[in-house]
Amino acid sequence: MINMHKASPALALLFMTLWWVLPVFALHLWRYPFIAYIASHTLYGVIIGIAVLASIGAAILNSSVPHWKDASSWEKYFWLCTAYTVQMAITLTTVLVLDAYHMIGYYGGDGGGSIGMLLFPSVLFYFAAGMAVKIIKHLRSQGAVD
Repeated sequence: MINMHKASPALALLFMTLWWVLPVFALHLWRYPFIAYIASHTLYGVIIGIAVLASIGAAILNSSVPHWKDASSWEKYFWLCTAYTVQMAITLTTVLVLDAYHMIGYYGGDGGGSIGMLLFPSVLFYFAAGMAVKIIKHLRSQGAVD
């Protein structure tokens, strides 16, 4: 898990996407020839590109409003999840538009119904993980869990 006390919001936001996208992309690069499936590989370029742009935006916002170092860990988690949700909404919209114009593919399948379908479940994963950590911390403070 990310140590949010030390990580910049830009790096944390980038990590939230890349830890699961890069391994799948690497697997597909290994399995499918690059040139023959360039439209399919472009899908990952879009996802990674938007993640990088969102991270740059987070860095600019953090330098303009340097609230990050003073925020509580739950405040940081809330803002990261919010930024990640916005990033995934933009990414999914972009993927669907590019798919509608047949500019991306998905290894013989539908580019819009591809890894793009993991974007919003990943948002739910982060919110659920945060809630689970909060519940466990609460139970520990009550002495119910060791």
